[in-house]
Amino acid sequence: MSADYEGIGFRLFTDSTVLHIRPDSTIEIYDAGTANLVWSGTTNANGWFSVSTLATGHYDLKVDGVQLSSFHHVKADHSHSAAETVSFFISGGITGDQDEVNTLPVFAPGVAGDIEKIEITARADATGDITVHLLRGATAGASALTFAANSVWSYQINPGSAKYRWSHIDSNPGVSLLASQAVTIGIDWTANSISGLCVNITFRPS
Repeated sequence: MSADYEGIGFRLFTDSTVLHIRPDSTIEIYDAGTANLVWSGTTNANGWFSVSTLATGHYDLKVDGVQLSSFHHVKADHSHSAAETVSFFISGGITGDQDEVNTLPVFAPGVAGDIEKIEITARADATGDITVHLLRGATAGASALTFAANSVWSYQINPGSAKYRWSHIDSNPGVSLLASQAVTIGIDWTANSISGLCVNITFRPS
């Protein structure tokens, strides 16, 4: 396993302006501008030192008690693929069930990953009651997706009275996609009307 931080110990000789490598010297790393010692060690015969673990931060480096430099260290042990957001929107009033339809987009990322967040916004003109479903299936399916058979996530919108800009956010929906899968939304309608439904999903490739 490689070290978090490595370097060579240098010092100026007395009355000299030339840096020289310092074998078998004491190396000390402090939080910058403080007396808080974070790490200490000794250079090898070639003047080399190695710090196995060093957190992200700003540090002062001293060689044999004399400050050599101040440096910023960024520990990046992993990275994330960029997330993307997809929207499914029904502009009019919802007054009935709806499975996969050609008027709503289908999101097919082409790579495996996780849906990290689902956000629902709606304008409830009346005391509507619907359940929004996220439908998942193969990208080359033989039939339309239905909320009865293909739902992998759902949430009920039942505001109890007429409301504007009703919203709900699920930050841990627990839905994953294979590279060969796609998602859209479906509606299980119960009563009255809800208008202006928008479902945003945030997807991050694995």
